[in-house]
Amino acid sequence: MTGDRKTMSLQQNFAPADIAAKVNERYGNYAINAASDGHKADAHADIATAFGYTQDELKAIPENANLGLSCGNPFALANLKEVSFEDVYTSI
Repeated sequence: MTGDRKTMSLQQNFAPADIAAKVNERYGNYAINAASDGHKADAHADIATAFGYTQDELKAIPENANLGLSCGNPFALANLKEVSFEDVYTSI
């Protein structure tokens, strides 16, 4: 650990279980704080839309599930398109 207790040194080797425990702890704290801070749903929705989620996608998730921790919408960022098997087969 460095001087900042919240920061793990990149030079140390951590077991996968230790990493998972730290991630669970950190995201668990976000969830607990979101429940106690009145859940800033509007601000969190703004963050999610900035990272590529549509209003329809946000409406489809459970209430209070969006904690404003977006790392991006992988489907929007990947620009995925639906194709048929025939399209794939004929392009080979």
